[in-house]
Amino acid sequence: MSSGRRRVLEAAAARLRGALVATPLLGEPLLVGRGVAEGLRLKLECLQCGGSAWFRGAMHALARRFGSIARLAAEGDADCVRALASAAALQRVECHALAPADAAQRAVLVALGAVLHEAQAGLPGALARLDRAAPDFTEGLATLGLELADELPSEIVAVFVAEEFAAAVGDGLQAAGRPLALIAVPADRSPDPGLADAVLRGARVLPGERGLAALSAALASPLRPAAVLV
Repeated sequence: MSSGRRRVLEAAAARLRGALVATPLLGEPLLVGRGVAEGLRLKLECLQCGGSAWFRGAMHALARRFGSIARLAAEGDADCVRALASAAALQRVECHALAPADAAQRAVLVALGAVLHEAQAGLPGALARLDRAAPDFTEGLATLGLELADELPSEIVAVFVAEEFAAAVGDGLQAAGRPLALIAVPADRSPDPGLADAVLRGARVLPGERGLAALSAALASPLRPAAVLV
């Protein structure tokens, strides 16, 4: 990939500077009850504001449109909605979301200042919506690939990632000259039972369902050493 693409993604990273958490790379974590995950490194995007890598895309898209969006619709799965609400709060954009059934998720959105609407009423029509396939969104996500290219040791051969992030992460890796094998974990894959508790007790973090599914796929694969986006 051309150096021009790297410059575009480095500019995206510069726009996000100060908003992103420098998420750590955890080497061979202890999974309590399962032992050490040998040959695996975990990129802890679950520590990102909003709880997932979606925040990178949402924050960058809003930054590129600063001042042009007053009211935003937060739609998608729970991870994406939290990330959108978090980005909106930091950008002082009014955010609207459907009220989740889970009381804890509802409380998080309320704490972020989101306006909640019951499902039967739906969201108001006059709300801006961020296209997760648009360049300003995917360039924000691709900054994760740039980070991984710098952080991962040379012996890493593959990266396990939820399929919705795979293209953007691959874009960043390619732009940085690290074309690693990307294992895109399908959205319908369920995490191994008990894995969330094992990670929480061993690594003191709790990834979302998609991150846990990526870790489940990596634990079942012979590809080593590898990185996992959780």
